[in-house]
Order: sequence, then structure tokens, then C-alpha cells
Amino acid sequence: MLFNMARGAEIMASPPEDLSDIHQRENMDALTVKALVALNGGGAIALLTFSSEVMGNENLKEAAFIGILFLVAGLISAVLFNIFRRQCSMKHASRKDSRRPSICYAGYACEALSLTSFAAGAMWLPLTHLCSCQ
Repeated sequence: MLFNMARGAEIMASPPEDLSDIHQRENMDALTVKALVALNGGGAIALLTFSSEVMGNENLKEAAFIGILFLVAGLISAVLFNIFRRQCSMKHASRKDSRRPSICYAGYACEALSLTSFAAGAMWLPLTHLCSCQ
């Protein structure tokens, strides 16, 4: 009986047969897009909450606006990443060879652009404030 229970746990721990690599990749891509949207969207909301405090200072108002533009660009890049990665998965599934379709690289570029936009948007206002204080 103990052997059968261990075997049952082993079977339940392994992924089901119908969940292929493509479905796993789609799930990972969906989680990546959610993370990118949350990251950039949260940053944009955080900058918008500070907008009432920076409206009096012309330099900071402009810096906050530019920071929000960076974060919006990150949100758009996250959406494009989702579109390109979906097309990549579909083309990869229809191919017979193991080479990566070229559309996949557009998805990687959008993912990198989204992360870079977040970093630029998050750093723009503090750096502008530090530079204007001197």
C-alpha cells in the first residue's frame, strides 16, 4: 500500500500529458506580461500621486511628466511583448525544426524596452530633483 501511495504522489507531481512545452511557455509569458504591466503601471500611478506635490515646481512638474511618459512607453512595450510572444509561440509550434522564429526577437526587444522604460521612468524624477538642487 505504501508503494502505491508513493507512486500516486509521483504521478500527481508530474505535469499532465496535454500540458506541452508550448502551453508552459504561454503561461510563463502571461505571467511575464502581468509583471511588466504591474511594474510600469504601478510606477505611473506612484508618479501621479506625487503630481499634486510637484505642481508648484516647474522643473519637477516637467520631470514627473517625462517619467510618466517613460512608464507609459513601458506599458505599451509590455503589450507588444505579449503580442510578439504569442505569435512566436504559434510559429514555433508550427515549425518542424527547433530554430527560433525571428518574431521571437521582437518580443525579447519589447521586454527589454519595457524594463528599461521602467528604470528610466523611476529614476528620472529623483535624478532631476538632485540635479536641480545643485
